[in-house]
Amino acid sequence: MKKKLFLVALFLLLVGCSKSGPTSSNSPSDHSSDTNASSESESDTSSSSSEDPEVPPDEPPDVPPELPDSLIAKWDFEGLSEEGKLIDSSKNGGHDASPAGNPAFINENDVTYVTFNAQNQHFVVPNTDDLNFSNTQSFSAVARFKWSGTIYNNWPCIFNKGLMVETNQYYYYGLWIEQGTNKLAYGSTHPNGGCYNTTTPTALDTQWHTAKIIQDVEKGQTSYYLDEEFQGYVNPFNAVSTAGLFIGYNGSDAYGSQFMGSIDYIEIYNEAIEIDESARPKGIQDMEVGSYSYFNEYLNTTLTYPYKIYYPTGFKDVGNTNKYPFLLFLHGHGECGTDNLQQLKVLGGPNELLNKVIKNDNCVVLAPQVPHAQQYVASLNDYYSQEWVSVNERWNTGSRASLPSFMSGGMIAANNLLDQFLANPKIDTNRIYVSGISMGGYGTWEILARRPEVFAAAIPLCGAGFPSLAESIKNINIWAFHGLSDTTVPPSGTSDMETALNAVNGKITATYYTGVGHDVWIRAYATEGLVDWLMNQHK
Repeated sequence: MKKKLFLVALFLLLVGCSKSGPTSSNSPSDHSSDTNASSESESDTSSSSSEDPEVPPDEPPDVPPELPDSLIAKWDFEGLSEEGKLIDSSKNGGHDASPAGNPAFINENDVTYVTFNAQNQHFVVPNTDDLNFSNTQSFSAVARFKWSGTIYNNWPCIFNKGLMVETNQYYYYGLWIEQGTNKLAYGSTHPNGGCYNTTTPTALDTQWHTAKIIQDVEKGQTSYYLDEEFQGYVNPFNAVSTAGLFIGYNGSDAYGSQFMGSIDYIEIYNEAIEIDESARPKGIQDMEVGSYSYFNEYLNTTLTYPYKIYYPTGFKDVGNTNKYPFLLFLHGHGECGTDNLQQLKVLGGPNELLNKVIKNDNCVVLAPQVPHAQQYVASLNDYYSQEWVSVNERWNTGSRASLPSFMSGGMIAANNLLDQFLANPKIDTNRIYVSGISMGGYGTWEILARRPEVFAAAIPLCGAGFPSLAESIKNINIWAFHGLSDTTVPPSGTSDMETALNAVNGKITATYYTGVGHDVWIRAYATEGLVDWLMNQHK
């Protein structure tokens, strides 16, 4: 019996060993085989796990990016709510619009927009305080739209907040299409009340566009953009009104301002939004705001003059040791004021010289503004002007006999500002330039006569100078322009200086235009190579 039990136990032991395999081996071949077996086992395990379907990690839901807090109203035109309203999709909401005339909602390539194709189709958003902005508040308004090319009657209005002609409310902002030119018009409150429009240079087509109104009180301007390209600007304006916000028309059917076309979205922000301007050429909208004050002994009071200044890219960098030329621009009589804006234009039009110089982004440009102001001063026995030249020393008098014994308020400011900027070590004092139009042309000739050692070049337009002082300015490079039909400032204002400078071997080129009147600046500043000539002049 014991023998049988022993045999059974031995049998079971042998069977168990054969199932478990070898536990170790000192043989290289056995070791290699064992290693391969282990690898195959790991491979089998890996293969087995890859064949089993893995549970994918939870993916975040497809949600749009979070809306900024500064977006106070947004209309996506995705359709109407159950209550029949166009919903404000901003964070806070509260600006739902009521429809009229059944405008159509269209879905195209997963984008829904609204289309107006008949008269009396629009939306009305009730007035709220947060949609109103004063001239001390920054804000932005953005609209993506497509015009059909049709004008029903009058100026089609894409949207408008605050304008209600029937109730004499003219504090507003919005977008229109100008009747007759088909240009996009950025509408805003006029500084003196009423309506003011800044239009795009060219007519609007029938493609999708994005227009932006950006009021930035820190920069001191309200800028207009179309598809990220700068279109123009005005000073910050007051747009506080009890009228609502109207989409698709002007707020009054009686004025026939129905917009025919489509709108994808409209957004209102309570801040000046950023524009991607990395590829945009520099322009006058990049000029900074400044002001200069001094005590005027003739008037026994402090005078303040606003100015705009442009610094090239990198000018303010601490490690920048480059030197830059400097251009002083003196505006004409039509641009006098205190708005620190009109001096960058010429009778409301563009100033091509400033545009071109700033676009090159390699010159500091200073453009001060003088007011319409003069008064009689007994100690002078004369009228004292705060403009560039005294009131009795300009316009139809042509050439001036002698340098006045005293400087006007504006001329003092220009000289003091010039000294202030010339003290900056980054200004190239061998490349100081001046240009002026009309009254500013007079001012150009005068500041040359008063500071001949400062300037390397000048471009006076339709002004007049001092032939008797030609010797003192003969080393300054001058290119003067005048229209031969000018009845405001006679052409002799320029030709007399040309004659006098040529007599002393001066450096003057004079260009005259037959049939052109006082507005010579249009042709002069468009002269091919003028800016290159200016920037190449050195003392």
